[in-house]
Amino acid sequence: MTLRTRLAEALGGKDLRAEQDKLKAGMAALWGAYLDGPYELPPEELLRQLHEYDSAILQDLVTQLEWEKVGAVSTYGQDTDAERIRVMNECRRLWRYDPLASWIINTWTNFGFGQNVIITPNDEAAAETWQEFWTADRNEPILAADNQHEMSDTVLVDGETFLAFYVSKLDGKVTVRTFDSSEVSEVITAPNDKRVPLFYKRQWTETNGRTQEAYYPDASALMSADDYSDEMDEIIKTARITRADEMDDSTSVCVLHISHNRKSGNRGWPIMSSGTAWARAHKQFRENRVAVAAAVAMYVNKLKVQGGSRAVESVRAKLQSALSSTNYSDTNPAAAPGSTWLENQSADLTRLPLGSGAGDAKTDGEALLQMVGLSGGLFPHWLGVGTYRLASATSMDQPQYRNFDRYQQFWSAQFKRMVRIVLWASNEWGGTNYTDFGAEVNIDTLLETDIPALTGNVTTYMAQVSAMVSANLMPTPEAKRTVNYLNRMLLEAYGDEDVNEIAPEDEAYFNAEPAPAQTTPATAGETAPPPNAKALKRIAALRERVLKLAE
Repeated sequence: MTLRTRLAEALGGKDLRAEQDKLKAGMAALWGAYLDGPYELPPEELLRQLHEYDSAILQDLVTQLEWEKVGAVSTYGQDTDAERIRVMNECRRLWRYDPLASWIINTWTNFGFGQNVIITPNDEAAAETWQEFWTADRNEPILAADNQHEMSDTVLVDGETFLAFYVSKLDGKVTVRTFDSSEVSEVITAPNDKRVPLFYKRQWTETNGRTQEAYYPDASALMSADDYSDEMDEIIKTARITRADEMDDSTSVCVLHISHNRKSGNRGWPIMSSGTAWARAHKQFRENRVAVAAAVAMYVNKLKVQGGSRAVESVRAKLQSALSSTNYSDTNPAAAPGSTWLENQSADLTRLPLGSGAGDAKTDGEALLQMVGLSGGLFPHWLGVGTYRLASATSMDQPQYRNFDRYQQFWSAQFKRMVRIVLWASNEWGGTNYTDFGAEVNIDTLLETDIPALTGNVTTYMAQVSAMVSANLMPTPEAKRTVNYLNRMLLEAYGDEDVNEIAPEDEAYFNAEPAPAQTTPATAGETAPPPNAKALKRIAALRERVLKLAE
């Protein structure tokens, strides 16, 4: 403490210390408002908390805060992470309450994540292990068909999600769970490579109110122990951390960090990061338009009365409703539609203009809508704006589908990592010896298919194949393979879930020799089924259903 401070305290005493406390409290309030954002601490609430401070103190606080923020951008990474948390909290509120943000997230999930995910390990022997994990009841909260989309929603809203894989050391079976990204306060990376995460520091509160802290090893780092074991051991010794995978003797755990839309470092940012202000502006604009429309509709006619205030009050009393808490019969009900207005020379009834500036409002609203959509990765016509011609909208679909395809590739990589974790765990504690941890991931194809046109073209081509076989221009196995491929194409276009059962890719069937001609007459009522009869029957039923929907 300096001599000046001691002298000031001696002279000022408690008053000076009180002012210092106010200054610290004001700084804390402003800093909290900056981090929490306008949704957690609206301006009026901030003013209420700061009303006791004079303008000079507030000006000093704001100036100091700005200097700290400017300095933090280039010096401290944690301040950038604080900004990410603030944006994440704001995007969570948009996801809950803003219709545009909800639509953008749902559209990305429906088109980018898809409805059907089929994962096939490269090692056929590993298929049973993977299917046990993918379909197990214990993993339904995350992997069930009606829950899978929540992973995409969370990644889009928060920018990331953390999947924790709990491995039983008794049989190698894996249970997957997720925890909130706000619980991860720090990502510990390799000393010489900031892009390689080794541990995730998680701090959470249990249902009994007790606070817990643990460090979860990254799945890739744990599986590549030969490459990062020394770095991980050094971190454990230096930081004296508690490893989550060593808290239970019968269970090991590792984390898959699914991080999307990275701005800096390893943490992901919400997809609406750059659009929160535009979304709020659009929402407020629409609410203001509702207020304007309500105000315009409030009064339709204007009645001008000759006379003073007593004459005006007399006419008002006659026009207003007589209903009240004590009078249940209206002696002056509203006129029926088409009624005639009567007036004398003392009254002049004119119609008020009902224009609300809807034309300008339409243009302004679409401009705001365009900014919200682009910040969320969608072109305006995907948000329901009908001002684009068909050719313009179609030309925009190509880059839009490229974005969706890129998002699909992102999730395909995550599912492949999940396969690697499950098979690695089975090798470590399940007694298996898989050598290939790769997998093939199939997600819904992003194509707008003209079903009737596709059906007609396929039917025509099948007829050509039949003619080529009859003319000995195409071998029978190739003809079968071609017809089977065309049937699969139609079934996939219709969205059938049993493609592999209806039109299986069976090499034995393709290479089988054609059956000899039947010499004995068939039993009455029996006919030999044509090739792929099951597929043709299903295609015909699906085609009828689609054509009815199209009508």
